[in-house]
Amino acid sequence: MQAKAKEKVCLGRYLLEVPSGTEVVGRFKYMDNDIEVVRGESTSVYLKRLQSKEDELKKALHSRGGTMFVESRNFGPGQTELVSWTSDASRILHHYELFSHFEQPAITLTMSTDGSASRFEEIKAYSRELAGSIRYRGDKEMPAAPGFCIEAGFLKGAELNAEEVAVGLDVPGYPTVTLSYDSYVTGNPDRPLLSRVPLVPAMLVSLLDGTSTLRRRDRNIGPIKGQELLVRANENGKRSYEFLWESQGQADSIEFPFMSLQLSTSAESDDNGEVIDAPFANDEEALAFWDAILGSIRLRPGAVGSTSN
Repeated sequence: MQAKAKEKVCLGRYLLEVPSGTEVVGRFKYMDNDIEVVRGESTSVYLKRLQSKEDELKKALHSRGGTMFVESRNFGPGQTELVSWTSDASRILHHYELFSHFEQPAITLTMSTDGSASRFEEIKAYSRELAGSIRYRGDKEMPAAPGFCIEAGFLKGAELNAEEVAVGLDVPGYPTVTLSYDSYVTGNPDRPLLSRVPLVPAMLVSLLDGTSTLRRRDRNIGPIKGQELLVRANENGKRSYEFLWESQGQADSIEFPFMSLQLSTSAESDDNGEVIDAPFANDEEALAFWDAILGSIRLRPGAVGSTSN
């Protein structure tokens, strides 16, 4: 079974081509902020939720006097930041929640992080800059400007920072295939995949009978240096696959972060707890499915500035 139609998805600063209709589910971090997306939220519902959140903080008491509420900041239409204490027993850290509401198409993005109370004014200036970089992005939009794609949004900028993508890709027609993509900026790249992972991945140790290594090799994707380990196992006449590719990236680089792509067909089991046969007719079909997605990984043009054009 082969899905022929393809579509691009923008994940962080990179693009992947996946079968049409693939659902992307996961999390993103930018400048060490966790990001939450609320879809289908009207402006009136958003404002009510925001006011309720502020009221709760103003009612919650801090053990050293006052309340958990510190400040509310308005950075422009639809953008408000709530600042509170992270703990009712400490005055060391503030919790920041930056809300960006887009009336059309009724979406709210929330970025949250903690910061030192002693850097209050410095972080306030940083928050204002961050608010100015956020905009709505349609799922099929591939921006041309330097920046970082998140679910339903885009953060403009090319400065080195702590940014991360960890998503699952649900491919229609392949319900037992678990496909995941991860990337993050690293200051200390790890050893290459094949020098760390044994011949047989841990998830297949229990299926040693009939286990075969299909590939164990260097696998570069354009300028991205990486390695792949692809294994098939057989149990009671049923096949399962565990594929993994990694690129350790370069230290302190938004252009070459750590990246990994992983495919598994052994995560699901039937009602009897047994492995479900992989949804590929043979090894060749499984490898073709894998190669089509892995081979499509590329830096989005313009993602890090002129060097990525």
